[in-house]
Formats: sequence, C-alpha cells, structure tokens
Amino acid sequence: MHNGSGQYLYLNGLPVVEIDSIHGSDTWEWEEGTLVPADHYQLLGAGMVAYRFGAWPYGSKALKLSYTGGYDAFFEGEGFPPEGYAPPPDDLEMAVRSQVAYDFRRRKDIGLESVSFPDGSIQKMSSGEFLSSVKQVLDRYRIRPHG
Repeated sequence: MHNGSGQYLYLNGLPVVEIDSIHGSDTWEWEEGTLVPADHYQLLGAGMVAYRFGAWPYGSKALKLSYTGGYDAFFEGEGFPPEGYAPPPDDLEMAVRSQVAYDFRRRKDIGLESVSFPDGSIQKMSSGEFLSSVKQVLDRYRIRPHG
C-alpha cells in the first residue's frame, strides 16, 4: 500500500521492470473500477512513479500497486537468460558471499572478532552486524526514505 497526495510513489523492489496495475481507493475496496489507467502514470528511474496530472489522488495507504521488480538471484537454465532477467550486481553478490562465508567460518563463536595474545585481550563485535566492507556496499543499494 502506498500513500496518495504526493507527487511520486517510491517502490521498494528495485530495479522495477514494469508496473502491472495501480488501484486507488480510500475505502480499500479494490474493484476493477478503481484501476488507475496506465496513461495516467509514468515509471521513472530509481523506482519512482509519477502521476501525470500533478499530485496523486487518494489518501493514506489508498494506492495498491502490483509490479515486477527486484533481482533474480539464480539462472540455472541452458542458453541465454529470459527477457527481463535482472541478476544482482557483481559487487552486491560478492558482498553477500563475503558475509555468508564470514558467518559460516565464525558460526561457533558468533560475534568474536579477534583474540590477541599474550595479554589475552578479546574484541567482540555485536551479533547481527555486517562486516564493514559489506555494509559499505549495502549502503549504496539502500532505499532512502522520501518525505
């Protein structure tokens, strides 16, 4: 559900391939009559959808979108991938692989970053945190909230 009354709708499943439908209803009754015609909106870059006549009509959480978006994690078929196939960017895939490998290697001592001898000092990072190199990559793909 998305809010009306703004100039743009911001979609979360980037990259957005296509918009299947947009329904608008302040009463949340999603009937065929509430379908917003495709010529009333335009998909812009970065998952933004603009209403061609100014601000989007309808109120809070009154727009229901159905769209195709996101990355396709795997293609295991033979030959060329299907049309519209969107693999994850190489740097994002490498960051995920690095984090998973790190977590697997450290599965018995979660959160233990390093042990230093002879004084016996131990450094511990919070459980659930990402490696700093992985966090830098993830931050580049983070969807920033719009006001």
